[in-house]
Amino acid sequence: MDLGGRRAGAGWGDRGRVGADGRGADFPDGSLYADLRGFSDTSDPEPAELLREFLVALDVPPCRMPKSADAAGVLRSLTAELRLLVVLDNARTSAQVRPLLPTGPGCVTVVTSRARLTGLVASDAARVLALDVLATDDSVALLTRVLGEHRTAAEPQAARRTAELCGGPPARTAGRRRSARGTPRPRPRLPRRPARRRAPAARVARRRGHRRRLRAAAHRRPPPRRRRAAVHRARPSPGHARRPVQRRRARRHALPDAARALDRLVTAHLLTETAPGRYVLHDLVRLHARGQSHDPAARTAARLRLYDHCVATALSASEAAEPGGEPAFVQPDDFQQPPTVRDFTSREEALGWFAAERDDLALIAAAARVEDRPERAWRIAVTQWPLVVWRVLADWAPTLEAALADARACADPYAEARVLTLLGWVLAEEGRTAEAVRHLRVAPELAARASDVLGEATALVTLAAALPDDEPGAAETACTRARALATEADDAHTRMLALQQEIDRSTATTARLGVRCWTQGGRVPPGRGAGSRWVPVLHRHVRRIRSLQPV
Repeated sequence: MDLGGRRAGAGWGDRGRVGADGRGADFPDGSLYADLRGFSDTSDPEPAELLREFLVALDVPPCRMPKSADAAGVLRSLTAELRLLVVLDNARTSAQVRPLLPTGPGCVTVVTSRARLTGLVASDAARVLALDVLATDDSVALLTRVLGEHRTAAEPQAARRTAELCGGPPARTAGRRRSARGTPRPRPRLPRRPARRRAPAARVARRRGHRRRLRAAAHRRPPPRRRRAAVHRARPSPGHARRPVQRRRARRHALPDAARALDRLVTAHLLTETAPGRYVLHDLVRLHARGQSHDPAARTAARLRLYDHCVATALSASEAAEPGGEPAFVQPDDFQQPPTVRDFTSREEALGWFAAERDDLALIAAAARVEDRPERAWRIAVTQWPLVVWRVLADWAPTLEAALADARACADPYAEARVLTLLGWVLAEEGRTAEAVRHLRVAPELAARASDVLGEATALVTLAAALPDDEPGAAETACTRARALATEADDAHTRMLALQQEIDRSTATTARLGVRCWTQGGRVPPGRGAGSRWVPVLHRHVRRIRSLQPV
């Protein structure tokens, strides 16, 4: 017996029947089909009614029809020597299925359900087949089977576009309806849809059948789980047909409660777990969730918790990736600390999380921007600084420029200084030195105005690194000021960075002076030749390097 796990509204019962049609030679005694209506908005059929229909199909005369209590035994007896294919579509529970199971070794039962039906796996040796949505080529093939090859071959582009608009699962439904509409015409044409029209899944979701199936799948669950399913629409996600959904912690739920809620959604096939801790929603399920009524205040609060959860998790990853470093920023006054935050055990794990979540974090920052939450948007961007350091040439400038606009929208010099410092460093690493220096000259002044001592020190160190070689005095002044600020704040890490930058600058200057002495004066004793005028300067820088070296 095979169990076909399916997604809400996917139409896999149609696929099961198509599969049965193609396997007729393997089952010479025929096939039986029953719609158990487990996730429909109508009541479940009575088992006795279905058993009676099966027995009639197996040529049991009305005069020999057994009583309801004995019907299941009669079915088992009749099928013991037969080779049958039984398709039980849209099952909700294992109890619905068991009375309808044949017993013959030559019989095969296919059960489609949005639930996992683990009871059948444990007691009846069922084998689970998790079915995904159809690929476009498979959807076209299914559409061809329903409409006829002559129609899809005549308009292959229209057929492919029609299959794409169905989003994978509902291709047979779309084909059946168009076939019915096109019957009176000698050469019915497939509908042509302008490419500029957006949200194809939205048009499919308007169909009554899909809305009904999705609504039934959601409302078969208790109300608290329906609310948790609806909250998935609050998070923007990349992609078109599949969109990653991350585990999120509601304010009143600890991590085990959230994990159990997600497991229940996976069991109902409203979510699919593609990797540990990562989930996807089909467009039809997402559109259905968006169409449900909700409390605007509750949705706003849920989004705010989501923003703060992302920031808290990113800060935890930052601490694992760069332990002992300066905090990226202070939290806003209304920050809501999640009850549970993920712990990262290694730098590799933390950087892997940043890399996997980069696209999602960008979309979440954009959502915060749209909802007039710039104080969250710029923090979500800046909190990725360990990944910025690790992959500095991975096109970070647009992300940080958007964060700079958010910081300026807050009219907060603290926020603007923090973003300018990181953006300036990225631009310098990209070779855009003039832009970097322009930003970095402003950042220390803004940090000083915000009384952000460590922020000012970090900006000065970054400015010193970005300044061109023809401004050694300005770089030396910035490093000296940064060391003084770090000492005032008792921050050894920033003081070490300032000291290292000062040493690097002095070493580079000394090396250049040594080259000048060698090229202009040649191998001559100090004080003689054309290079002698550089010797005192060279000696001074050597003494400075020795004084800066930590003991």
